[in-house]
This record gives sequence, C-alpha cells and structure tokens, in this order.
Amino acid sequence: MKITAVETFLLRFPVDPYTYGASSKGWIRDRSSLLVRVKTDAGVEGWGEGGQEPLLEFARNPSPLRDELSTEPIRFEHGVVRVPQAPGLGIAINQGVLERYRVA
Repeated sequence: MKITAVETFLLRFPVDPYTYGASSKGWIRDRSSLLVRVKTDAGVEGWGEGGQEPLLEFARNPSPLRDELSTEPIRFEHGVVRVPQAPGLGIAINQGVLERYRVA
C-alpha cells in the first residue's frame, strides 16, 4: 500500500474571549486547527488533526451549584485548569449540596 495523496485543511474560527478567556499565551480570540487527509492506492483513507494547545470550555460565571457541588472545586488560575487526580470523577461530591438542588 502506498500513499497517493495528502491534503491539508487549515481551519480558523473566532471564539468569544469572555467565554474562553486567557491561555498561557494570552487572551484567546480565535482557534485554529489543521486537518490532514491521507489517501492510499488501496482505497484506505485516514484523517489526522493537529492544532493549538487543547481547549477546555470552562464557564467562569458564578454558579452556586458548580462552585459548591465538589468538596474541592475545580479552579481556573493563570490561564490553566488543574485536572483533579482523585479516582473516578476526580472530585468528592458534597452530599448536602446535592440534596439541596435535588428536584426528585
């Protein structure tokens, strides 16, 4: 099997800096990504993607449920969200808060 074609597609799209905020490289105003399609003489086709550092959508507006539900809330600091390292979800659920917001 031999590669017969390689195509690239550069994508760039604006994002709301108030939603996505800052990264380690400053304010995020747009995102870009490079898609690559590889074709072979056997009819096999593959796709790959490469781009900027991973993007994590993290709302920074006040939210009592989100802010209180975990016993140790996930924090956005200096353009970075630290992923909890505990087993499972990585967080411990505050049962009192869970009961307060329970509807059924």
